[in-house]
Amino acid sequence: MERSSDQREKRLLLWGIESAGEGLLATISNTYLAIFMTDVAMIPLGLTSAVMLIMSVSDWIFAMFAGAVISMVPPGRWGRLRSYLLCCPAFVAVFYTLHFLSVPNAPVLSAIIITAGFILAKIPYNLIYVANVSLINVIAKDQAAKNRLSSQRMIFSNLGRMGANSLVPILVLLLAGRLGERIVYPIIMAGGGLLYVLTNLIHFVLSKGYENSSSSVSAEDEDAGSLSFGAVLEILFTHSRVLVTVVIDLTSNVASLVLPPLAAYYYKYVAEAPNLVPIHMALTGAAAIGGSLFVRAFGSHVKRPRKALLAIYPTIALFLFLTRFGNENVSLFLACNILVHGLTGTTQSFELSLYMDDVAYVQKRTGKDANALIMGISGVTVKIANIIKSVTVPLSLSIAGYVPGVVTEAVKSSIINAYSIVPALIPLLGFLLLYFRPDDEK
Repeated sequence: MERSSDQREKRLLLWGIESAGEGLLATISNTYLAIFMTDVAMIPLGLTSAVMLIMSVSDWIFAMFAGAVISMVPPGRWGRLRSYLLCCPAFVAVFYTLHFLSVPNAPVLSAIIITAGFILAKIPYNLIYVANVSLINVIAKDQAAKNRLSSQRMIFSNLGRMGANSLVPILVLLLAGRLGERIVYPIIMAGGGLLYVLTNLIHFVLSKGYENSSSSVSAEDEDAGSLSFGAVLEILFTHSRVLVTVVIDLTSNVASLVLPPLAAYYYKYVAEAPNLVPIHMALTGAAAIGGSLFVRAFGSHVKRPRKALLAIYPTIALFLFLTRFGNENVSLFLACNILVHGLTGTTQSFELSLYMDDVAYVQKRTGKDANALIMGISGVTVKIANIIKSVTVPLSLSIAGYVPGVVTEAVKSSIINAYSIVPALIPLLGFLLLYFRPDDEK
């Protein structure tokens, strides 16, 4: 029995690797879709803005219901959570590739194809996300284990994000001359989709033995483990702390999703040094990984993630505000971004722990296992950050009278303001909500 336990622990050293594929796919879309639509597919800015908003809102809706679906549907052949890791990834890979297809001289048709690919990819993608984060709560038995597995997930996620942000511009520069940017992006996405499928299969194998399969669960246990629609509504509307956690969790997601696309515009139009984009993405990605590694090494000593977050959030806000002085100083802009991403690399694991606390709180108050439901809601924060990005990026460009390839002082000022004001307010809001959120230990 002891040897079996040791083997499981060694196996779990690879836990989180799926997040590398997840982070790669999501980051290619989040960071490069806007500039692909405006500068490659030549879709007008107004239509681009509308498409991005439609995609973000639909993704938010899917994420809201993904956890509820998994909680309400009876377990599959390989378990309530593990079954999704085997059955859904291939669909995600195919439709994400479709998401970067465009037709020359047909902006409306291209917009329809891009939107359809995104929506069809995001339905199974959100189910897989919920299954993976919920498995942490199934596997981990104490706070130290939760910190460890959550930090490993963030390490791999940041590796995927860094890989996407660093390699995509390099691959585009190398291959665009031969194949054209219109062809290069779908090829890159197809490669990312293959990695996504493989990493989910690895998670499927790693999680074997932690969750019962449908064949080993009795009908009574199956009913007890599934939530009714009424129970889902009761949990969501009577326990507001879960929704408060979503807003608190916005800090790291805004840094991961809103800042990179704005950085791409910053280096192209403000610094007028687009060759610095890969360097920026590599260094900020490495900083985020460093923050996650720090939690992996010392997270067992953090017994109260809430206290750590209250100290980190104001610091993040300060460095984000300082980026506004990067209009004249590229080095300052880069340094502030490295520090911000390093700090958010530490907060990601602690923010996930807040949801796990909510699971325990709801179970103690109601006697219901809402693990998949609440852990699934953790994915909603990413979608809200996407909506913020979908509004902030096109709106800031539109206000400045943006024309692709044309550098103006108005565009420079608008990009800097978008970078340093909205993202800086989010961690301050998170700080206030967390400060006044009831302290569970008290």
